[in-house]
Amino acid sequence: MPNHMARRYKGRPSASEVSLLAGSQREPTLVGTRLWRARVRLGLSRSHVARLAEIDAAQLYRLENRHNVKPTFEIIVRLSRVLSISLDSLASPP
Repeated sequence: MPNHMARRYKGRPSASEVSLLAGSQREPTLVGTRLWRARVRLGLSRSHVARLAEIDAAQLYRLENRHNVKPTFEIIVRLSRVLSISLDSLASPP
């Protein structure tokens, strides 16, 4: 990723930068984006959320940043509890 795209939130691209990456392996999913927003809104680090949800931080990173990750329902439930967001809000259409 070019340096100018790695400025916000520890390397997370902005919405306009995501559009430049559309179709790539780095295009986030709707669920991943919603998890990331909830985590940032709470001011929690990825490693802290992963520890509370009892998952690997790398797994959370892949979920937040790539479209090719298929987490189990159990992992989504754990993350939604840690981030205090409903499953409905994660799964609802945009």
